[in-house]
Amino acid sequence: VLQQLASFQEEHSYPPSIRELTRRLNLRSPSTVFTHLEMLEMEGLVERSQRTTRNWTVTGGGYRVLRRAA
Repeated sequence: VLQQLASFQEEHSYPPSIRELTRRLNLRSPSTVFTHLEMLEMEGLVERSQRTTRNWTVTGGGYRVLRRAA
């Protein structure tokens, strides 16, 4: 989920909606993606803005994790 979120942001210069992430991950349930995003938020890897529907973004810590995994 973290990788797909970062990838979408880099491709489009804005974060994806939950449904777009669901499609990119070939999942059926947006609630599954939402649960993963909430877990990533608790770990400080993503953050949520209340101002928009495309409100999940990767934090600096999230990008560090992705660089280490590459």
